[in-house]
Amino acid sequence: MEETRYLEAATDFVRVAELIPESKTGLAARFNAGLCYEYAKKPAEAAVQYKLRLDANSEASERATILYRLATVYEQAKSWPEAIESLKELRTHPLNIIDEMDVRTRLGEALFQNGSLDASDTELDGAIAFWEANQNVSILRTGADISKAKFTKARILEARFDKMPLRLPVERMKQDLKNKIRAFKKIQTAYLDVVRHTSTHYSARAGHAIGLLYESMYDQLMRAEVPENFTESDYVIYYEHLRKKIRPLLFRAAEIYRTNLELAVRAGNTGEWVQESRASVEKIKALIRESLEDPEPHLFKKYIRPKVEKPAANEPTSD
Repeated sequence: MEETRYLEAATDFVRVAELIPESKTGLAARFNAGLCYEYAKKPAEAAVQYKLRLDANSEASERATILYRLATVYEQAKSWPEAIESLKELRTHPLNIIDEMDVRTRLGEALFQNGSLDASDTELDGAIAFWEANQNVSILRTGADISKAKFTKARILEARFDKMPLRLPVERMKQDLKNKIRAFKKIQTAYLDVVRHTSTHYSARAGHAIGLLYESMYDQLMRAEVPENFTESDYVIYYEHLRKKIRPLLFRAAEIYRTNLELAVRAGNTGEWVQESRASVEKIKALIRESLEDPEPHLFKKYIRPKVEKPAANEPTSD
């Protein structure tokens, strides 16, 4: 009902803005239309109104305010290139210490979400250095932005970890596995660092992410390269031996999910990450049950990579 009222108000403000677009009242109406759409949870529509207001004549202080709102709705709409553009321009305006940290952290996350891992890493390093240099500001020292910055840094490490291969022959796989384990430990340490900060929201997210990390490690080990000449019986023997070795990863994930859920509920956190933790507990139980079943070919099919068909000797290959 409340969202409907905001939508009705937005329509009225748009009408005023279009009737007298260049007037002070018309410009204010355009901005208010954006606010109403934003409160009605219509970020794409809000972005249109804020952008129109931004493109009209405005003083630097007004422009910074509009950019702040514009970046927010772009983030809500997951329009990451546009969010990055808005946040980058916002960085050029004079900002107080709290807003500076907020914008730096949000820009780092937007770059991450857009797939620019190196740029995100650099931006977040700057945000963390800024936080460390302003420890005399208590609200900055204990605020959620540092947790968010470090959480996103950990996600960057995990995104790189996910791309690390486990390849044959055996000697190469041994080195790949060493690299994988080293990266795994680094990510876990990064998430634990987030847990130590004061934000209950990001502590819950980081705890859940550690559980997912163990689950992911199990999955990636199960999907490692195997010899192409394996028969079905070879697969059964191999995967049965492997899952016995790595099953503790699933037990550890289950333990982390349960502990994280208990701590989050005790802290009064009832957000989406708590719901996701509950779902993860059930999912990991199913994986553990599956890992304890007698080895059957159908259990392992999802882990087997499809074989790449090699062209015949007399068949031309494309460039």
